Amino acid sequence: MSQLIDSSAACKTFSICNSTLKKLRLGRGSVGPVLVEGAHWVRLSGKKVLFNAELMHDFFATQSTCPEAHEKAIDTYLRSLPSSKS
Repeated sequence: MSQLIDSSAACKTFSICNSTLKKLRLGRGSVGPVLVEGAHWVRLSGKKVLFNAELMHDFFATQSTCPEAHEKAIDTYLRSLPSSKS
C-alpha cells in the first residue's frame, strides 16, 4: 500500500513550494491539473489533501523523460486498489 503524506511533507520531500504543488494538483488557466485526483492525491475533507508518495516519486522521476511510463504506473496503482477487484 502506498504511503499518503500531507502537503507539507510532499513539499519537503520533493523540494517544491506549496504554490507549485497546488498548481500541479489544480492546474491554472488553460492548463488543467497535472496530478490525478484519486491517484496522486486524495481529498479527505474540506481543505485536507494527502499525496501518494510512491506515485509522486514516479511522477518527478519520469515526467520529462517518459510520461508514458508514468501513465502505466498510475494504471497499475489504480488496478491494485481493492475497489477495482470484482
